[in-house]
Amino acid sequence: MEKMANSTAVRERAGGVVGAGSRRAASRNWQYQILSKLLRGDLGFYGEPSNYASHTLHAFAAKFPPQLPRIFIERLTKPGDIVLDPMVGSGTTMVEAVLLNRIGIGFDIDPLALKICRVKTTSAELGRLLEAGQRAHRRAAGYLEQTKLLERFFARFDSSTMDFLEYWFAPKTRLELAALVLAIEKEEAFVREFLEVLFFRFFRCQCILRAIHSNLL
Repeated sequence: MEKMANSTAVRERAGGVVGAGSRRAASRNWQYQILSKLLRGDLGFYGEPSNYASHTLHAFAAKFPPQLPRIFIERLTKPGDIVLDPMVGSGTTMVEAVLLNRIGIGFDIDPLALKICRVKTTSAELGRLLEAGQRAHRRAAGYLEQTKLLERFFARFDSSTMDFLEYWFAPKTRLELAALVLAIEKEEAFVREFLEVLFFRFFRCQCILRAIHSNLL
């Protein structure tokens, strides 16, 4: 009797494993069918708006439209599922994962990309960020009067970096940028990262404008 009971228990466990395996196989087949259908469809999204949520916070090379990861996340996952992006870039997929109540996990070797992604996927009160920006502006204005402080700031950089700054920015502008960086560094972790991303955006725009101006001369 004991052997029969053990044999029955083994069959029940085996049946459970087989049943679970069948369900997983069915799920994979269902996902494969959806994926195949999506890949055969129109994934251009031309004319679709992409300026919602935090997607336009900072420009980034080779960004795809947010509708692209959104449609795959919606069709292939459920709320609460994990969405993995091994090359996260500026976080377009991660923003969509958050908006769709998924758990986003992203990797990248670019430190700027990771910083942008963290800022774009972190909730914050607008009033708090505005106050931080105003506070940093006031602090930077005070730093412009501290010559020694600004000299120590530029001592951080090697000669090639200084050549770059001197090429792109006038002396007065370099001092203003240095004061602003020092002011931002005084802020707490997330606010600091948020202001740094805005600073990088401004810095990039200034370089582009200078390049356009130089080509027009």
